[in-house]
Amino acid sequence: MNRIAVHRKILAAVLTIMMTSLWSDKFPADASKLTISVKVHKVGGGIISNLGYMEKPVGIEIDNLGKPALGKATAEIGFSTGGRNAVYLGGIVNHRKVFSCGEEWSDKSNYWGYEFFPSGEPWDSIWVVYRDEEADIPYLPNFKGVSDEDFVCRYDDYHVDVRDQTIPLGVEVIQISHAWGVEPYSQWKYFQFYIIAKNDIQQLYFGWSSFGSLGRQHSNPSDFVNPGNDDISYFDESVYMAFKEDQVGHDADGIGPAGFKFWPPEGYSPEELKWSLNNRIMPNHYDDQMYDLMASGVQDKPNPGSTFMLLSYGPFDMSEGDTLHFQVADIPGRSREEILANLAQLENLIDRNFALPTSPPAPPLRVTSGNHQALLEWDAQPGTNDPYNWIDLNRADYEVEPRPFEGFRLYKSFHENGPWTLLAQYDIAGNGIYQDTGLEFSYTDVGLLNNVRYYYSIVAFSKPDQVTGFHSLSSAINLSRVQVIPGTQVPQSVGEVFVVPNPYRGDQNYSQYKPPWEEPSPLQNILQQEGNEMIYRWTETDRRIQFVNVPSPSRIIIYSLCGDRVQTMQHNNPNEGVVDWNLTSYKGLTVASGIYMYTVEDLQNRQIQAGKFVIIK
Repeated sequence: MNRIAVHRKILAAVLTIMMTSLWSDKFPADASKLTISVKVHKVGGGIISNLGYMEKPVGIEIDNLGKPALGKATAEIGFSTGGRNAVYLGGIVNHRKVFSCGEEWSDKSNYWGYEFFPSGEPWDSIWVVYRDEEADIPYLPNFKGVSDEDFVCRYDDYHVDVRDQTIPLGVEVIQISHAWGVEPYSQWKYFQFYIIAKNDIQQLYFGWSSFGSLGRQHSNPSDFVNPGNDDISYFDESVYMAFKEDQVGHDADGIGPAGFKFWPPEGYSPEELKWSLNNRIMPNHYDDQMYDLMASGVQDKPNPGSTFMLLSYGPFDMSEGDTLHFQVADIPGRSREEILANLAQLENLIDRNFALPTSPPAPPLRVTSGNHQALLEWDAQPGTNDPYNWIDLNRADYEVEPRPFEGFRLYKSFHENGPWTLLAQYDIAGNGIYQDTGLEFSYTDVGLLNNVRYYYSIVAFSKPDQVTGFHSLSSAINLSRVQVIPGTQVPQSVGEVFVVPNPYRGDQNYSQYKPPWEEPSPLQNILQQEGNEMIYRWTETDRRIQFVNVPSPSRIIIYSLCGDRVQTMQHNNPNEGVVDWNLTSYKGLTVASGIYMYTVEDLQNRQIQAGKFVIIK
C-alpha cells in the first residue's frame, strides 16, 4: 500500500481530529502529579490504563509500547471486538444521584472526561504479574498471578478535583485484567473489579461501555464508508449478555459479533437484578441523566449505526467499607454460537480457579549485535525462568512426568508482531518425542543487513500429556520478543558518523522495503484487517532517518540551515551505534523539506563532529 493511498484512507478521520483539537487535551492540574500508566497486554491483546479506561488515554504514552500477539482465531475475528471500553458507576449518595466513569468523552468539562485517577505514589502504576508469580502489591499483598499476564491497578473518583464534571461517588476500584497466550483462552478479555465504598452508597449500578465499530472499511482506499453505520447492539435476557453485531452488506463484512458478559457479585442472582442497555444516548457527565439510564431497567432495541453501547446492572446497597466483586468478559466469535462456546470455556476456567495445563516459561532471550550478524542466547541465568525444571500440577500426567519441558523454538521476524519464521527447534534427545535433536542454548544468525531492525523470540514447549493426550503447549511468542539492530562495533569517539538515507525522499515507500526501513504506527493506529493481516495506519511520525557510527554516550543536535535548533537527542547505549530520528522537532512538529545540519558530541572527550543531510518531501 503506497503512502498516497494510506493518506486517502485516513482523510475521513481528519475532521474528527480537527474537532477534537478544539477541546483541551489536558487533565486537571492535580493529575500531573499522578502515576498514570498505560500498558498493552503482550498476549491476547488489549490496552489497559489505571483510569478505568481500556484504551490509550489522551496525552498519555504507552509504557510497554508494542503490538500484542494475536491468537490465530482472534486475528481472524478481528483485533478489537468492541472498540474502547470503560467502567461506569452510578449510585445515590446523601439522596443525590451521582455518576462516575472512566470514559474519555465529555461534552460538559474543559477537561477530557476521566473521573477515575490513581494516586501519585510510585507503586500506584500498573503491576504486571505472570502466572504463579507473587507480587507484594500494597493494596493486594501476596497477590499471585493466575493468567499468563495479569495487569493489576487501582484508582478512585474522589482525590482529584474535577468539580466541573461531577461530585465524587466515593469509591476505590481495584482492577485486574487477565490475558492468556493459549487458545482458546487467548480470545477473550476477562476483567475483575473490586469496588470499595468510602461512604454509604444506595442503589449502586455497575456499567461497562463499548465504543467502536465492528465493521471494516472496504479495501478500496477511495471508499470512505463509515464501518459502523450498520452495527447494532442488543441485550439477550436468556443468557444475560449484551451483543454487538456488524450487519451484512454495508461495509467489508467478515468480523463476527462480540459478546459482553457480567457475573453478579456473590449473593446475587441475575434474575433479581435490573439490566439496562443504552445505545441511543451518548455518554456525558450529567449525573441525573446517566444514573437514570443505568438504573432504568430498559434494554434499547437494535439501533443501526450506533457504535456506542452501555450495559449496566444493579441495584446494590453498600455501607462504608463494603467491597463488591464484579466480573466482566468481552468475548469474540465468528457467530453467536461460538461466543457462547467460548463463554462456556471461560466459565469452566473460572470454576476451576483458573487451573489449566500451561506452557513452560520462556527463558529470557539475550542478544548481542555484530557486523551483519546477531548472537542469541537463552540459557537460564540466576533469578530468571528455568523451563527445564518447571512443573505443572494441573497436568493429568504430573505423577508420571513431573517435569514436562521438552524444548525450544527460535523465531525471527522483520516486524515486532510477526509474521514469525521458525529459525530452529531444539528438543530433548533420546526420548522419542519430536525430533530428538538435543538442546541448544545459543544461535548465531548471519547475513543480516546492518542498521536494520530485526526481531527474535524464543518459546519453550512441553511434552504432550501422557494421560489425556492433551497437545503440547508453547509459551507466548511476544513475551520473550527482543529487537536487534546489527552493525559494526560502537566507535570509541566521533569522526565517522553519517546519516541514512541521505537524501531522505518523501516519495519513497520505505515501509515496503524488505526488511522495512520504516514501520507503521503501533497498536493505537490500527486501520483495518485484511484476512489474518492487520493493516496499520502510516503517519508522519513514522518517518525514519538514522545516524550511524554514533559513540556512547553522546548528544546529537539537529539544526536548520539558518542555525535554529530543530531537535536534540541523547544516546547512551554502549551496545548500539545507531540513533533514529522521526523527523519531528522538539516542539513535536514535523519538519519541512530542506538542508539540515547536525553535530554529534562525544560526551566523554567532548570531541564534536558536524555534518549535513537533505530531506525532500
